[in-house]
Formats: sequence, C-alpha cells, structure tokens
Amino acid sequence: MRTYILKYKYENLVHILLLALNAAIFVSASVTLALMTNQLVSKRIQSFLALLALEVGLYVVYLVLNYIIAVNQTKLIQKMTLSIRQSYLSKIIHHSFSEFRKSDIGEHLSVLNNDIQLIESNGFTSIYTLCSTVFTTLFSIIALLSYDVRIVLLAIFLTLCLTYLPKPFTNKMQKS
Repeated sequence: MRTYILKYKYENLVHILLLALNAAIFVSASVTLALMTNQLVSKRIQSFLALLALEVGLYVVYLVLNYIIAVNQTKLIQKMTLSIRQSYLSKIIHHSFSEFRKSDIGEHLSVLNNDIQLIESNGFTSIYTLCSTVFTTLFSIIALLSYDVRIVLLAIFLTLCLTYLPKPFTNKMQKS
C-alpha cells in the first residue's frame, strides 16, 4: 500500500493538504461561533451580523470543500487500486501456464476483487480518515490554546476517560 501511495505522492499530498484546509475551515467556523456569542452578549449587533456572514461563508466553503475532497478521494483511490490490479495482472502474465494454474481462478478473482476492496476501505480510506482526524484535532487544540491551556488539558483528559473507561465494562458485557 505504501508503494502506491508513494507512486501517487503528489496527488496524495494535494489531497492531504485539502484535508488540512477543510479541518482548518471547520475549526475556524467553530471559533467564529464563540466570537458571535461574545458579540451578542455585549449587544454589538453589527459585529454579530458580520461574524454571522463570515460563519455562513465558512460553512459554504466547508461544504464545497467536502464535496471536492470526496470526489478527489474517490478518484485517487480508484487510480491506486487500478495500479494494484495492473501490477497483479502483470505478474500473472509473466508466469507460465502451470504457475498460473497453481492457484485456481477463484483465488485470482478474490485478489482482484475482494482483497483490493479491503485495501480500499481498510487501507486508503482509513488513512485519509486518520489524516482528517489528526488535522481536526491539531487545529482544535490550537484554537483551545488561544483560550486557556487548562481547557486543552481538560479536553485531553476527558478524551482519554471516554476512550479507556468504558473498556472494562465492555469486556464484562462481552463475557456475559
């Protein structure tokens, strides 16, 4: 999988930059909500309306960018999986007929269909989802740092609690 990501490194780099930009816009929209609340509480209606327009604009850009990312990601994954299929088929072509017959047709079809679909969903898509999550988390931490360091520490602590505290209960539920 790494080979094919590096084979299309420029396309992947552009896609990862789009994911980062999308995360930055999403977090910026969330920060704008806090600023809007401050303006509303202090009864500055003009500033509130300006931030509201900015908020709507950020969400429109976010939605458009989400669409572009979805299309780009699908095309990129299709390119990489097509490349995987081509390299597998080129290996088969260079084998003798007796080598080809060592595996039955079902195994070859399984590699070309099922295995590559698993690589798509559990490999490429998971990598892009992880990148998006990392960027969103990073930009959220930066935004929270602008308020107070204790908020970041509390958010990390609560995230760890929500991640690890339910595990013992889950194990007990699975056993029973």
